[in-house]
Amino acid sequence: MTRFARWTPGGWIVIIGLLVIPMTVRAQHVQGVEKTGRIARLEAALGALKYPMAVRIGPGKDRYVLDSGNGRLLVIGNNGKVKHNWPIDMPGKSQFEAGADIAVDKSGNVYVADAVNSRIVKYSGVGKRLLVIGKPGEINGPLGLAVTDDGSLIVADTNGHSVVVYDATGKLVRRFGSEGTGPGNLRYPHGIALDAKGNIYVADFLNDRVSVFDPKGTPVRTFGGSGKDPGNRRTPGSRCSPPRAPSHRSWRAPGRGQRHSITRSRWRSRPTVR
Repeated sequence: MTRFARWTPGGWIVIIGLLVIPMTVRAQHVQGVEKTGRIARLEAALGALKYPMAVRIGPGKDRYVLDSGNGRLLVIGNNGKVKHNWPIDMPGKSQFEAGADIAVDKSGNVYVADAVNSRIVKYSGVGKRLLVIGKPGEINGPLGLAVTDDGSLIVADTNGHSVVVYDATGKLVRRFGSEGTGPGNLRYPHGIALDAKGNIYVADFLNDRVSVFDPKGTPVRTFGGSGKDPGNRRTPGSRCSPPRAPSHRSWRAPGRGQRHSITRSRWRSRPTVR
């Protein structure tokens, strides 16, 4: 589903399909703004949200909210009430340190990007763990996910400067993109979206553009670019969060003047000390 995002002083405004959803990190809640202008606030009835990182519209128009700071995923019905609330934190070595993104397939299964542990975990719609995707070395710090109608998973391999495609069983099918600035190149890709034809739109973070590929990974076009003029982008990110580190504990995007570091339960930014 196509997604766009814009930063405002109150937080990120995310457009998903026909909904405009401001995800306000400070206020720790999610709101839906209908096309008529009516605001529908999605309250977490079982407790306040903490650092919500992503939201998706799934089957039956249920809202799937990645409540990253609380280590859980909420499924909120069309009536605004919580239908499911299950943890994504696991004990020991398999523990999530920060959920970065989610995708929902047509059956209601949920894919969670575990950026620190460089893997994707697939759950049923009620929280049963079904599959771990990403063998060691296959992906590095994934920050964006999308799923096709046939169940293929499209992953922004952020530290690998590429896009990785897995089939419905979790087998790696193809990889495309490489670090650089030319056609087909990527630099720290973040969010991913698909159109009706299966074309893949990638937020090409450090190239300040959106790169478009066909379903086989062939470059189609780019749009945006550095600058503040209409149509340009300045470090396009993903859905609902400021730029954040992939799997590294601490890193600095060249020329951005901000160092991004990760704690166990949340991402944070601090000024770079030169």
